[in-house]
Amino acid sequence: MVQAVCDEPEDENEVGRSDTSDDELIQERDHDTELEQELSVEIEKESEITEKYFLGKGEYATIDEMLIPFRGRCNFIQYIPNKPANYGLKVFVLCNSKTFYVSNLEVYCCQQPEGPYKKSNTPDNITHRLMQPWKGKNRNLTCDSWYTSYPLAVNLLKDKTTIVETMRQNKRELPSEFLPSKNQRRRLV
Repeated sequence: MVQAVCDEPEDENEVGRSDTSDDELIQERDHDTELEQELSVEIEKESEITEKYFLGKGEYATIDEMLIPFRGRCNFIQYIPNKPANYGLKVFVLCNSKTFYVSNLEVYCCQQPEGPYKKSNTPDNITHRLMQPWKGKNRNLTCDSWYTSYPLAVNLLKDKTTIVETMRQNKRELPSEFLPSKNQRRRLV
């Protein structure tokens, strides 16, 4: 009995492949890397434009929260009685004070379960996450009393950012010299 030996490829992907197809694959990879380089250059140009016209116009930034009105189904709807729309999605926003463009924002999603998406919702951590594009650029941040703390001011100063904030009288970090004395209160009334 005579058996015929056949050099058929075992894998379907090897059908019709030769050295020229390897050259084509190499050229295709080179073309892909060229496109990736062009794309990275375009992204870099856009980030420069964003920095120049939106972030770079002013040295002052403001951070605050806002409530986007929403009454639909959502697990993280907030009720804030002193806002015009009482129910909605709470968003922390960093804005350029000169151009009023939103530089960075973060949606408040309540307490997250343990895992990769768990973030601390303390005012200091929110401020540091929002200030990421402005770090080291000699800017000034203005914020209200909810964000105010002495450790935040010290940490921002290390990042070359000054801070102007309103402070409540019951803050522990506030020196007693800054508080009005009881005699001064009587004279004012």
